[in-house]
Amino acid sequence: MRTIRWTLVPVGLLLGLGGCPQKVPYPSVRKGPSQAQPPRDLADAASGKAEPVSAPREDPGAPAAPSWHGALLWTPEGTIRVKAGPEGKDLSARLLANQWLRVEDGEVRGVRVQVQAKKIHPKGKECRLVKVLWQGGAGPTEVSLDSWTERPDLEEAARADPDLAVEFFHREQLAAIGANGSRLVFLLSVDGYLGGAHPYAVRRLLVLDVDRGQWVGDPDPGDAVVRAREVLGDSWETACLRRPAGIAEVEGPGGRVHRILGLAHDVESCAGRFRAVEIGALPSPEGAPGPDRDGRWTLGEGLTVAPVVDWRQASDRRWTVLLMGRDRQDRLAPVEKAMQPDPPRELSWWEPGLPGPLPVGRTVRLLEVQFLEAFPREWSRGSGTTPAVQKGSGGGGIGEGS
Repeated sequence: MRTIRWTLVPVGLLLGLGGCPQKVPYPSVRKGPSQAQPPRDLADAASGKAEPVSAPREDPGAPAAPSWHGALLWTPEGTIRVKAGPEGKDLSARLLANQWLRVEDGEVRGVRVQVQAKKIHPKGKECRLVKVLWQGGAGPTEVSLDSWTERPDLEEAARADPDLAVEFFHREQLAAIGANGSRLVFLLSVDGYLGGAHPYAVRRLLVLDVDRGQWVGDPDPGDAVVRAREVLGDSWETACLRRPAGIAEVEGPGGRVHRILGLAHDVESCAGRFRAVEIGALPSPEGAPGPDRDGRWTLGEGLTVAPVVDWRQASDRRWTVLLMGRDRQDRLAPVEKAMQPDPPRELSWWEPGLPGPLPVGRTVRLLEVQFLEAFPREWSRGSGTTPAVQKGSGGGGIGEGS
């Protein structure tokens, strides 16, 4: 791992991410990505609105302040920022709406999903339109969904058939279901009716590069058809769900990368249904740390935790993030079933020096982890450098220097 050094960052970022340690170990308020608003100070910092300040003068006689480290944990509910002092002292966690990451040049970048509610008829059904905003150095930029949603002209449809317009609707939903590195994987769902014999529906996997703020297309659309035929075999001719609907790479337990293929309806009788199938996986590194088959993991001398259903560990094994099972029979659903409803589980942080893992939040799944090498002490005082990052074991860490 290469250590990366940066200089000044905007005040808003420092206040939004540095902060003083909280007394409560993990946030009690949780918002879904489509409902929550980004932290104002974090957004201002990323858009360049906040003004940088000079570093405060050092007092040679002052006692040395503790060094800070931590991580950004991507979950379907947002990003949990974990901050800790030496040996895990003064551990704190904060939930940030949506997904955020720190890149090599020190910028904070993120993506947020907004939902606009509207009616195309005063007495009609509610429509919901999704907007994706990428937060980069130049401020919020919309990442167009038009080519994926097949969004019609709702007003024109109402004018064309005003008598039936009261029954018209169009609803979009975008849910984060996985990630790999800086790439965030969504399931797009669209349902609607604008006249005719049948309603319409769209289901598709979408991949957004949060670093660049761009959609990532399928590697080879032709290969997707071949893969679908291989997966379905003899049932291809009669399968209701056989139309390729996106290819994505997502992390599973321990950060192992799996490749999944989305399959959407090919006949109207199963419109709106969707399934994903695994079409490949990278091998786990030999000797990679993790729990045994029963979910037990010995983290240190005399310290065994269970049941662990998912985890990420820093490459030097100093820090570990654990997703704990609800009971000893609990197992994490395969990555291809990540879009199915599931009760939340407890997320914990552990490092040598702590008596045991400490809770930092609750989530259905752990999508991605970016370990932060250091939180400089100036962060909590309004200036300082942006921390270096390192990759988690099993692949998928965000922003590591090459």
